[in-house]
Amino acid sequence: MQAVASSSSWTLIGAHGGAGTTTVVELLNFRRSVAIAAEFDGTWPQGRRLAVVARSTAAGAAHAAETLASWPTPLDQPVLLVVADAPFPPAALARHRIRAISRGVPVVFVPYLWALRNLDTPAALRMPQASRTARRLQRRLLLSERQTVDH
Repeated sequence: MQAVASSSSWTLIGAHGGAGTTTVVELLNFRRSVAIAAEFDGTWPQGRRLAVVARSTAAGAAHAAETLASWPTPLDQPVLLVVADAPFPPAALARHRIRAISRGVPVVFVPYLWALRNLDTPAALRMPQASRTARRLQRRLLLSERQTVDH
């Protein structure tokens, strides 16, 4: 499998409810004239990169592992986006599961954003911290394309 060009589009699939998929889509599309990310709508997209989104909890990592284990073989392996559930590192069991997953797919961490806790929508993207996080996430995801594992 070859890495795709950095202009690729992404479809994000939540591994579980409340994974943060909508927020990650907002971060990836932040300050872009053309959206590069969309949520999974039930049909497998053609010509788009795929990413599974999960929280950085033990349960979130378990759901991610289940989603990846049942991944349809004709599809390229996705990237796993791990969304921080708190402003500190994941618990030991979550770290262990994420490390095991990372042996098969690229993993990109999405940091905890305090600003989102006080808002009804991801409008916090206008705030400096969220803006930096959006740019960092965009770069990391584009870099992950070069680290895609051949399965």
